[in-house]
Amino acid sequence: MVVPVIGDVVRSRQVADQRGLLAGLATAVAQLDDARSAAATTGDEFQAVFDDLATAIRSVAGLRLRLLDEPPVDEPVALRVGFGIGEVIGPEPLDAGAPGQSGPGWWYARSALDHVREPRRAWPQLRWWIDGDPEEASRLAPFRATLVALDAIAARFDARDVSLARGLLAGRTASDLAREREVTRQSVAERLHDHGVYGWVRTIETLSET
Repeated sequence: MVVPVIGDVVRSRQVADQRGLLAGLATAVAQLDDARSAAATTGDEFQAVFDDLATAIRSVAGLRLRLLDEPPVDEPVALRVGFGIGEVIGPEPLDAGAPGQSGPGWWYARSALDHVREPRRAWPQLRWWIDGDPEEASRLAPFRATLVALDAIAARFDARDVSLARGLLAGRTASDLAREREVTRQSVAERLHDHGVYGWVRTIETLSET
């Protein structure tokens, strides 16, 4: 079993610089070092294949932050992402974007992306979801709940929070982040705590420990 991922750009048609958007997306996706393979595909979509769900979530979290923090166009680029759990078949079964790809893993990834696209009242704005065999529902439930909680926290992030989350997820400390921004460590630490950035990043890191 592997974890196929399908993602796209939120409101991509509203971006004036389509060439810059797609080129920037392709560059960022190609640098998903933890993926077995990753590639931009058709239009504003991309695909990737990971060995496990925790790695996929952490890697995609970094991709989301990067495109919000350093977008290739004049506005932040938000992603929607579907994670699938299941077998992948095809001529190159672990090559994201290869012709002839099929199998339950990709079907579930597409189903998860479709789930994110559906508006839901009284829910946080979902940006990622997981789908898999119904018999695996009990195993997936904690991951799904975690993604919902993470999106609820991230919905309150401003541009500075996004930048700090990106640095923290990449392994920088509060002192590192303060020094890079020429501000006090206390001011950075307070924002990381008060705005939920520490909790957001530590939750993603904890997934890798399970």
